[in-house]
Amino acid sequence: MATVYAVDGSTRTVEPKNGKDFKLRELQEIVEGYIQVIYLTPGADKEVADEGPVVAAQAPGWGKTEGTKPRKIMVINEMGKMEGLARNEKATRIFQASFPGTRDFIVGPALVCDSEQVL
Repeated sequence: MATVYAVDGSTRTVEPKNGKDFKLRELQEIVEGYIQVIYLTPGADKEVADEGPVVAAQAPGWGKTEGTKPRKIMVINEMGKMEGLARNEKATRIFQASFPGTRDFIVGPALVCDSEQVL
């Protein structure tokens, strides 16, 4: 299961069209352009509330570790800031939970899913 975070604060659950993994065109449609993948700190998408402080999760690692769940990733529009897309507050909170202290932010729609869903 994957979640799309829209700039208006709404979310929706999506599944890959083939039921297994998202293809490039699907990802580009969701984020409205070229894609960029960000590996999230485990638990970052679960620990971010709508309000309140951003909570930093565990230390980051890449990909899938033997015997653990797949790593969560965020797929965003690579050119979103240059294209003037609106700031995405919920996606930014998830991003900042993974990268404490950053002032960077996410714009445009963002997809959060398991790393295994994007090949």
